[in-house]
Amino acid sequence: MRPRVTIVLGLQWGDEGKGKILDVMASEADWVLRAQGGNNAGHTVEIGGEKFVLHLVPSGILRAKVSCLIAGGAVVDPAGLVREIEGLARRKIRTQGRLFLAEQAHLVLPQHRAVDQGSEKKRGLAKIGTTGRGIGPAYSDKATRVGLRAGEMALPAAELARRLRERVMAHNRVAGSQGWEKISATKTVREIEKAARFLRPYLADGVTLAHRAVAGGKRILIEGAQGTFLDVDHGTYPFVTSSHCTAGGACTGTGVRILIEGAQGTFLDVDHGTYPFVTSSHCTAGGACTGTGVPPTAIQRVVGVLKAYTTRVGGGPFVTEDGTLGHLLHGMGREFGSTTGRARRCGWFDAVLVRRAVQLNGVTEMAITNLDGLDGLEKIPVCVGYRFERKILQEPPVESSDWARCRPVYRVFEGWCEPTTEARHWKELPRRARIYLSAISQLVGATIGIISVGAGREQTFRHG
Repeated sequence: MRPRVTIVLGLQWGDEGKGKILDVMASEADWVLRAQGGNNAGHTVEIGGEKFVLHLVPSGILRAKVSCLIAGGAVVDPAGLVREIEGLARRKIRTQGRLFLAEQAHLVLPQHRAVDQGSEKKRGLAKIGTTGRGIGPAYSDKATRVGLRAGEMALPAAELARRLRERVMAHNRVAGSQGWEKISATKTVREIEKAARFLRPYLADGVTLAHRAVAGGKRILIEGAQGTFLDVDHGTYPFVTSSHCTAGGACTGTGVRILIEGAQGTFLDVDHGTYPFVTSSHCTAGGACTGTGVPPTAIQRVVGVLKAYTTRVGGGPFVTEDGTLGHLLHGMGREFGSTTGRARRCGWFDAVLVRRAVQLNGVTEMAITNLDGLDGLEKIPVCVGYRFERKILQEPPVESSDWARCRPVYRVFEGWCEPTTEARHWKELPRRARIYLSAISQLVGATIGIISVGAGREQTFRHG
C-alpha cells in the first residue's frame, strides 16, 4: 500500500525536474498541495509531445481526478494566477471544483514587484538574480505582519480597496528614497478587484480542506518549490527563495495528509539554501509542514528530486560549475528556465551538497532526472569532497564566502556513451549508467526510487 502523505521537494538549487516527477506520482494521488513559493517557480510537464508550464497551480491539475490546493505557505500574484487558470481552460483543463486557493496565502501586489525590480537594479553587479516578480518583498510583508491575504479578496469592494490603497500609500512614501518605482493606487485597486471577482470561487480554508482530505484517507502529495539550498535558513543567504521548499514546508502550507507537491528545490529553501544566495521561504521538508499545516507526524514518505548533474540559476557559490558541460547541455536545448528562459549554470553532480540535503529533509527515496543529458560523455566526474584551504570537507561550510572558496575533489566514472531514452526498466539502462547511479546512491546515503530519462511521462520509471 502506498503511503498516504508524501512530500516531494528539490535536493539541489531548484529546477530538478520536480514537475514531471510529480505528474507521474499524481497518477496515484487524490490531492496535490503546493506548500510554498510563488510564480517565480515553474514546473514543466510534457504529455504526448505537448508541453505544459505551471507556475502556481500544482502539477496534479493535469490529472483529471486529482484535486489541488495552493496552500497558505505560498504567495500568490492574483492577476498571474488568473492568467494561468485561463491558459489551462484554453487547453481544456478544468479547474473549477478541482483547484482551491487557501485564504491564508499572502498576495503579491504591484508594489512588491516594484520593490523587487528596483532593489535588484540598485544592486548592480551584486544582484541576487531574482525573477523580479515580487516574491521576496511579499514574504517580507508577511514576516512584518503588514501583508494582505487571499481571503481578503472576499471582502466588500470598498473595504478591499481601502486596504489596498493603504498599502500603496505606505510604499509610495518611501519609494523615492529607495529607488523604487511609485505605484498607482487606482490601477492597483482595479487590477486586484478584477482578479478577486474571478478567484473568489476558488477560495477555501486551506488547513480545513487539507485535514478533511487526511481524515478521509485520501492519498496526498505535498509539492515544494525551489530547492533545499535556497532555503532562507540553510542556504547561502540571501540568495534563496522566499518559502519552504522542503518536506516540512509542505506540512506548513497545506495542513493535510496527502501527496504534497513542492516548488523550486531544497537548496532554494529559505532556511536551507546557500546563504546569502537564498530564496525568501523554507524549501525543506520542515517548511512543507509549515506551509501546508500538515503536521510532521502525518508524513510517511519524503521523495527528494535531483538531477544526474547539478544546475542553478542566479548568483551564489557553485563548487562543481563547469562551462564546458553547460555549453554541451545548452547546445542540446537543455537547461533554460521554464519561467524566465534564462540559461542555467551547469556543473557536475555534487555528492557533498546532496548528502546534506538528504540529511536536512529526512529523504526516504530519491527521484533522479535528466540521466539522458550525460549519454554522450566518455568521462563523468562526481564531487565527493570540498578542498578548503588545507582540509578536505565532507560537509558544506556555513559561510557563503567560505563556500565560494571551496574547490571540488572528484571521483571520475566511465561514461556509457549510448542513449538511455528508450529505457523503461532498471535493467534496460547501460551497465555503466547503473554503476553511476548506484555510486550516487551510496555517496549521498539514500536509495533511488524513480529514474527519468526524458521529458515524456513514459520516460519515467520506478527502480526495481
